Amino acid sequence: MNTTPQRTSALRRGHTLMEVLISTAIVSIVLGAVVSTMVVAARAVDDAPAKAVSQAGDATNDVTTDLSLARSVTERSEHAITVSVPDRDGDGQSETIRYSWSGTAGDPLLREYNGGAARVVAQDVHKFDLSYLTTTVQPGDGPAGPGAAQTETESDEMVLMHHDNAPGGSMKEQKIKSTRWCAQYFKPTLPDGATTWKITKVKFRAKKYKSPYDGVIAVQIRTADGSLKPTTTVLAETTVNESSLSSGYAWVEVDIGPLEDLTPGTGYCLVLKYGSGTRYVGKVEYEKDASDMPADTHWMTTDNSGSSWSNPTNSRDMRFHVLGTVTTGGS
Repeated sequence: MNTTPQRTSALRRGHTLMEVLISTAIVSIVLGAVVSTMVVAARAVDDAPAKAVSQAGDATNDVTTDLSLARSVTERSEHAITVSVPDRDGDGQSETIRYSWSGTAGDPLLREYNGGAARVVAQDVHKFDLSYLTTTVQPGDGPAGPGAAQTETESDEMVLMHHDNAPGGSMKEQKIKSTRWCAQYFKPTLPDGATTWKITKVKFRAKKYKSPYDGVIAVQIRTADGSLKPTTTVLAETTVNESSLSSGYAWVEVDIGPLEDLTPGTGYCLVLKYGSGTRYVGKVEYEKDASDMPADTHWMTTDNSGSSWSNPTNSRDMRFHVLGTVTTGGS
């Protein structure tokens, strides 16, 4: 079995004072938002309609939930705030949420998601005040005690997931053409305490198919659906020219991404698809029916350009490596 050495030396970095200040401010904003939105609820009670009371309660829940999950604040004023929250749609990227009120009594409270159209979360608002007090704390004034360094560690680049040559298996090949592609689902097992991970490179085994060798293979990382199949969401993509491939199977290594701030416990799909060229654009090697196939890796194919995929199977795996880093620790 071929293996790739892993490096475990770490790069440490402490939280800056600015990061701590932002975290403290977020907590203050949450408390202020709760109190301010309650003004909406109070007015709704005075006006009596049950629908208004329910709307005010929903608005309170929306604001406090979003702000309590905020990672950073990019805008803050008396009547508006924009925050970044963790990934919610599976694309591996943070989401941006903005709440705003014009300041004119009777105007609505609005919510924008990732720069889209503003949505009304509460009608007839007479007060929405995000003014708040801030305090300065010293780095290290956290769970580890005053003055203790709150650090996180990012590993060197290493192999996060792979399948190579398991005992008892037989090697097979998949031809890539305009309608026929292949994909490999993978979900790395990360160290205890991992907070995020990153993809930087992928490797797979491929070879040329037939002259004139004018093909291009597109290499993609996609999100996976509930059945572990690739979605149409492409997180990162690069290409490999068929002319650069060997005449026999060999490892092909490509930089991709990097895809950062990935959530531990989430799997993705490595997709090798037709990019351009005359009919077949290369062959990809996979292994079938080995006695010790790795967990959380599954092979699948499509014959209709990704409109549908075969059921993922753990009896077959692409010969592949996914490389990247893992971040552990932190406050």
